[in-house]
Amino acid sequence: MANQDTVLILGAGASKPYGFPTASELGLMINGELPDAFAKLKYNDMLREPVGSWQKFLEACFVPTKEAPHHPFFIQLQKQFRESEIYSIDRFAFLHPNSETMARHYIALILLLCERQSTLSSGWYRAFWNDVLIPTITSDSAPLEIVTFNYDRSLEEYVRRASKAAYPTRQKEVLAKIRIHHVYGSLGKLGHGDGCVEYGEPNYFENSTPFIKLIPPRAEANDNLGDLIASKKKALFLGFGFDELNLGVLGIHAGRRPKQIFASRMGLSKRLEKAAEERLGPVNWGGPTQDVEKFIHESEAFA
Repeated sequence: MANQDTVLILGAGASKPYGFPTASELGLMINGELPDAFAKLKYNDMLREPVGSWQKFLEACFVPTKEAPHHPFFIQLQKQFRESEIYSIDRFAFLHPNSETMARHYIALILLLCERQSTLSSGWYRAFWNDVLIPTITSDSAPLEIVTFNYDRSLEEYVRRASKAAYPTRQKEVLAKIRIHHVYGSLGKLGHGDGCVEYGEPNYFENSTPFIKLIPPRAEANDNLGDLIASKKKALFLGFGFDELNLGVLGIHAGRRPKQIFASRMGLSKRLEKAAEERLGPVNWGGPTQDVEKFIHESEAFA
């Protein structure tokens, strides 16, 4: 697979195997106390004594007063979000601007709790590392462009960790072989220095908050992304839900697209497949039971 001719586009399904919630699961977590929400979704093995972080979260969101202590105000907002029946915390925050800071704090805290080294093994990252990235290391090919709609940095951390172990004297060279674009921002730059956010460190979630962009209720095409994607011969959608808003942000359509589009489709409805093809033109779909890892191994997209 030629890096300079290909772009990968990642949706929530690409991060879910590594312990990250989908948008609907994130909403469920926000609707309840954090430990209870994680336990309900079987994420309790990922909690790391969050009591301190929980208190810091409340302190960062609100200035306590005798009239408005932390918990009653937070519970009131939770109740309003729950009763609104709105799927997305992003959309709720746009309707209630006073809740935007809290929403971004909460997203950062939950996802940093989900960022765990113990989950970064096997799966499609391993297939990507061995079948896609390693073969390009000795070549002079351009970096592989990756567009992700996810806030987490799990792919970056996986490649950083694997390259350090496999190519300790050439790690910078390996890391330069991929270029990742976070459409809606991320949890911040990985690292330990100023302006960085260490992987999976929830106690510093406030440092992540400025990097997170809430998803707008209406799509505005990102021309830079559209130009990047349309310039490639091949686009590969992995774990992407083909939501109309996210497709609109990509800025591509049947008249402005790569020559070939491949996509995994496990769990995708026929309605969404049809809507995707109406907007993008022909799509080479993976099998209905192919997860992202099998798609990488079996699809001709990676030939």
